[in-house]
Amino acid sequence: MSKNADTAADNPLIRVAMKAHHETAMHMNRSAFACLQAAPDSVCGRIPTGTAHPVASSERDAVIEKQRFAACRNEQLATQVELRREILMLREALTESDDLIALHKIYRESAEKRAAAERESTRAMRVQLSKMDVLNRALQAEASAMERVLNNPSSYLSGRKAHPLAALQGKRVLYVGGRPGSLSAIQWLVEASGGTMACGSDTVDCTGLLAAALPDVDMLMFPADCIDDDTVKMFEWICERNRIACYQLRTASLASFVELIDRLSAFAKTGAAVRSARFCQRHG
Repeated sequence: MSKNADTAADNPLIRVAMKAHHETAMHMNRSAFACLQAAPDSVCGRIPTGTAHPVASSERDAVIEKQRFAACRNEQLATQVELRREILMLREALTESDDLIALHKIYRESAEKRAAAERESTRAMRVQLSKMDVLNRALQAEASAMERVLNNPSSYLSGRKAHPLAALQGKRVLYVGGRPGSLSAIQWLVEASGGTMACGSDTVDCTGLLAAALPDVDMLMFPADCIDDDTVKMFEWICERNRIACYQLRTASLASFVELIDRLSAFAKTGAAVRSARFCQRHG
């Protein structure tokens, strides 16, 4: 074998091949050493770089998800706080509105009560004005009748038919009620005008006596301010039953009597019927 080795050493081709083999081995050794330096983690048994990226990405996603959840939670808490603050403000505004509505309701009810009182007062004033108007016209008529009688007193004393009291000529008058002061003056006017007058009681107890005296009279007269309503109805019923003229005077004064006779005399010229005045001192 040593003989073969010496022979190989002496052969130039073999020497070249051995040199090339040695250089190739050295090159391979250097490459392997460079690979070991480039990948120390692989040699030491660590996780390769290519397999470490998925683990880091999952952890990062988990952290991001936690941060997002925390941010969403904080945003929800802030929204809830803002909503509570807004609800509190709305409740305060609602309370103020309720108080304002209640105040306006009180004002409205008070205004409605005042308006109702004003309407009632206006209605009462209109009724009173209507009564005063009726009374004013009645007083004017009475004053005018008294003026016509007093302007020419000799006309009715002479018995002429043109005088204001001509309706009393030849008439029998039953005067119920009245006042003593005016009765004598009324009786004097009736008799001066050619008529007769009898005075009766204004009580209901004399109904029989009144009914017995009516056939002998032509007209029944009574003042409204001296006779109550029930007695007035009773007088009207008796007069209607006996076909006797029944006249209601506004008052027991001489002026009311003269005004009625003046109207009777005026309507006697035209043949029209005369209705007595229905003015009541108590009820209008």
